Amino acid sequence: MDRQDALDKIRKCLALSESPNENEARAALMMDRKLMATYKIGESELESAEEDRTPITRISSITYTTLRDNWIPSLIRLISERFCCRGYTHREHG
Repeated sequence: MDRQDALDKIRKCLALSESPNENEARAALMMDRKLMATYKIGESELESAEEDRTPITRISSITYTTLRDNWIPSLIRLISERFCCRGYTHREHG
């Protein structure tokens, strides 16, 4: 499957994710996310198919001590790539 076929399939899954059947909608949404991660397709590439939708933004905050573990940025990067999202760290000095 090439990238354009993946985009078409993702758009179909998005349409199917609005099914009144809860299990069918959940399965379609999971397939959509899997294809997006596999082909590294972001939400912005699908905007033309979703012009009437509002993007969902969720901000999660994790607080930890000044002795930050070195593996945390690697974990953030891995999760960001897998779920087609962005992560960042911020250090407060004070």
